[in-house]
Amino acid sequence: MDILTSALRQLRAHPLFAALIILLLALGIGANTAIFSVVHAVLLKPLPYPQPGDLVVARKPPRDGNAANFPGGGDMMPDTEFQGWTAAVPKSFLSLAAYRNSSSTLQLGDGAVRVPTAAVTGEFFPTLGVNAWRGRLFEPTDLKPGAPMVTVLSYSTWQSRFNGNDSALGQVVKIDDVAHTIVGVMPPSFEFIDPVQFWRPLQLMPNAPGQLRIQMVRVLGRLLPGTPLDTAQRELDGISERFWSDLAGGLINGPAGGDVERRVINGPGLQGATNGPREPSVATASGGGIATTNSGQTQQIVRSPDRQFSPPAPGRQVVVGGPQGGPAGAGPGPRLSLPFADAKVQLMLLQEQLVRQSRTTLWLLLGAVTFVLLIACANIANLQMARTAARRREVAIRAALGATPGRLALELLAENVLLALVGGLLGVLLAWWGTLGMQAWLADYLPRVNPVGLSGPVLGFGFLLAVSAGLGFGLAPAWQGTRVNLLDALKEGGHTGIASGQRWRYGLVALEVALALVLAANTGLLVKSIYNLYATELGFRTGNVLTANLALPRRYGAPAQQRDFAQRWLAALQTLPGVQSAAITDLPPLSPYTQMVLVATAQGSTANVNASVNSAPQAMAVAGATPDFFRAAGIALRQGRFFAGQDGFEAPPVAIVNEAFVKQYYPKGLTLGAQVSLPDNSRHGGATASIVGVVADIRPRGFESAAQPLAYFPLAQFPRQRLSAVLQFEGDAGALARAVTQATHKIDADLALDNPQTLEQQIARQTAPRRITLYLTAAFAATAVLLAALGILGVMSYTVAQRTQEIGVRMALGADAGRILRWTMQQGSLAIALGLAVGLGLSFISGRLLKSMLYSVSGFDPVVLTLASLGLAAVGLVACWLPALRASRVDPNVALRTE
Repeated sequence: MDILTSALRQLRAHPLFAALIILLLALGIGANTAIFSVVHAVLLKPLPYPQPGDLVVARKPPRDGNAANFPGGGDMMPDTEFQGWTAAVPKSFLSLAAYRNSSSTLQLGDGAVRVPTAAVTGEFFPTLGVNAWRGRLFEPTDLKPGAPMVTVLSYSTWQSRFNGNDSALGQVVKIDDVAHTIVGVMPPSFEFIDPVQFWRPLQLMPNAPGQLRIQMVRVLGRLLPGTPLDTAQRELDGISERFWSDLAGGLINGPAGGDVERRVINGPGLQGATNGPREPSVATASGGGIATTNSGQTQQIVRSPDRQFSPPAPGRQVVVGGPQGGPAGAGPGPRLSLPFADAKVQLMLLQEQLVRQSRTTLWLLLGAVTFVLLIACANIANLQMARTAARRREVAIRAALGATPGRLALELLAENVLLALVGGLLGVLLAWWGTLGMQAWLADYLPRVNPVGLSGPVLGFGFLLAVSAGLGFGLAPAWQGTRVNLLDALKEGGHTGIASGQRWRYGLVALEVALALVLAANTGLLVKSIYNLYATELGFRTGNVLTANLALPRRYGAPAQQRDFAQRWLAALQTLPGVQSAAITDLPPLSPYTQMVLVATAQGSTANVNASVNSAPQAMAVAGATPDFFRAAGIALRQGRFFAGQDGFEAPPVAIVNEAFVKQYYPKGLTLGAQVSLPDNSRHGGATASIVGVVADIRPRGFESAAQPLAYFPLAQFPRQRLSAVLQFEGDAGALARAVTQATHKIDADLALDNPQTLEQQIARQTAPRRITLYLTAAFAATAVLLAALGILGVMSYTVAQRTQEIGVRMALGADAGRILRWTMQQGSLAIALGLAVGLGLSFISGRLLKSMLYSVSGFDPVVLTLASLGLAAVGLVACWLPALRASRVDPNVALRTE
């Protein structure tokens, strides 16, 4: 207790000094605690489900590794394969469930709004181990195809839309033009990855013999306790191999005749809904085997292999998705050549899947802010060592009166730990405010499962950090304070021991420089990465282009109705103030929705399946667009012409392809008039269209996506239910967005638009995680450099002040101002050079850890490291030069008179 009382007395005796240290610690500990609260919630805290370590997700990236071109980037798989897994009842799993997130239209009494929804199979909630807060969850009868639709509300939706009344149960709401009966409410704490307002049953339809219909889903499973991931993966791979083999055999030996029936199902997809579940339409296969992916869903169409095809004339006709493969009977048995048929299953713990996007960012930010705290502690240690040196006489007197070295060290340590605890308490208050800010900045980019806040472990981390900081910057002053020569210290004016802590002080300066260099180099790498990102050519205009997306409800199911709405909508948009060019398409730039054509070939039958086309692609996209789409989006024409008014419903079918298409199929050059097969949902299903133009490639999903073969068709010939307006405009984007919404509601008040946004806003949203990381890292780096500079300045100033008499002697013996300046600068320069050398080594390590966040830049970029080193060296030398300049101006007479 006496030690604590002595520490408090010393702090009261020097309030400004104590306040400075407390402020430095509060900022450092507060920032660390705030970021650790996010790290704890996202990376360290177990998921809020029973036995979360048994929860896994199943990924199925395509076998060619080109996951970026497929729904969910490889995180989704065909529902037919999932049904094959559940039918086989794998022994490694207690349960398996499928789910699919979407954005749906909620019809209200006075209009409609877009709401986030999810469709799940019956085992989804039992797999997670959650029960309904009110009412019930889904029953087996709800999952049967054609059963009356029901929905379960999220707790927040129950509160906001139904005022938390139990009378909501049994009410009917209309989602995607389908009546849903509310049967339950989820618990208040339940969250799963993305925000969901309405949970719906995912009604999976089995394939009939000779049919292949696919929609893409995500798969969640609960392992049997103690089951290794690789064991479960091998079991699922074995089931998948048998499933695809049996499916191929069924298709090959299925219906007699030349064609295989197919069913085309539209439904909600990965990032948004097309229109919700609807009855299948049946068509006859007459073209090449294709699969289309719309909104994260694949509709698979497989051609019967016993049909004979003649190869097209070279350079003239391309039948997209035609058959390919070896000679008849080759291989061990029938096989489907689909990108995911032979792909291996990848099982990943659910928590690992949730955090893989944010792990590097969060550890980077925590490391950066820890470096700042270390630099602050180094500065405080230097300040305390300087203060301890000034108290040498006091310490010597107390030692002469009988105080033991241990007692003196404990008192000095107690002072520092007390300062750290007060700074930590203030830091926790700052962390509470910082946590709110982190939630606001990062809410859209972090998993929402665990809430972010100042929990017990986070407060414990803050306390441990404060104690560690107090001990860290207090040990050196305590050690220095006990090494006192009583005779020298008690001599009036004695300065023999002045330099006793010099090595410690310059060592701490070197540490500050090293840590500051790491942060400065990381910031430089992120700056260069962002610069490279924005310097990437997208292939379309981003400035003053607004897109607005909608999904037509099922009452617009007929192609004529879709075509009529598109015409009326386009006419209304063209008259809006500020609109310079307007178009309608189903594939605007940056759209998450893609309709794709995949190779689907049955191999190994006795039929001739070796007929080939010009290297049919693994995947290509198709889209519909009105004539002004390319002008509105700023997509350049390379050859031929754009669509025109004469390319209407009754006109001969035409197409425009991109450069990637030409490179894939016509490496020697495309002759206009070449043919490409039409999508089967066009009015000319199975026929071919003449290629009338070639346009530039675009990066369809932003900077980090790549161009792929793409064919555009006139929207009049290729009607769609998911439509997007693309508007080139001048003026205020917000006003135009409101006008677009009003114009749409005048046509149909029950339609709801996804939030209309400019392409610039969408790009900014895509790059927001990188920019937030850059801003925070840059702020930490600037703070680190400033603290390092202040540390150098403080140490050099203290050194000059304590060695003023020595400087006076040197000058009296003939040293001029220049020599004194160089001599003083040399001492600080050695510490800076040592810090830069250590910092370069640490930067090499941190750059490798940062690699996953960089774009077109190496983790050890020579230019960035050189500039960071030179900049920090310049700052350090300026900090050295100011005290050195003061030393060079010392008056020897004044300096020696005080001896």
